Amino acid sequence: MVSGIVGYSSGTPFSVTTGSAAPWLGAGRDIGSLRLNLTGTNPCAGCASRDSWARTGYFNTAAYGSPLLAPYTYGTFGNSGRNSLVGPSSFNTDMSVAKNFPFLPREKAKIQFRADIFNLFNRVPFNNPTTSLASSVFGKITSAGAARQVQLALRVSF
Repeated sequence: MVSGIVGYSSGTPFSVTTGSAAPWLGAGRDIGSLRLNLTGTNPCAGCASRDSWARTGYFNTAAYGSPLLAPYTYGTFGNSGRNSLVGPSSFNTDMSVAKNFPFLPREKAKIQFRADIFNLFNRVPFNNPTTSLASSVFGKITSAGAARQVQLALRVSF
């Protein structure tokens, strides 16, 4: 018996932020990290090219500026949209193979050998890039999902 599952997922939306809360709100009034200002250049130059991610990052970090720095005024929240960028897509294939063997025919028992292979073609499922301007790896993808995994099983039924 052979079975499989093929799945495709578009990327997860994310926002780019300063990495710190608005300092003018005062203690106890945290609204999360401030979004950055979009400077007018294309922020997604290279988003679709996996070849450039390691060299230049997932998105154009020069397209963003902090709302806390000049020429922006103190007290502004940033003009980039919430979840305005989309992370890398994912394509995954899982497969199972099972074979039944007769065992103790008078008891109608059988042994089943099974192999389950997750991420069959070992395509790297990249996570979203670092979205905090305060990070030294801003705009870079620093983690990924699981690599290929194989699970073997032996089952006796009687």
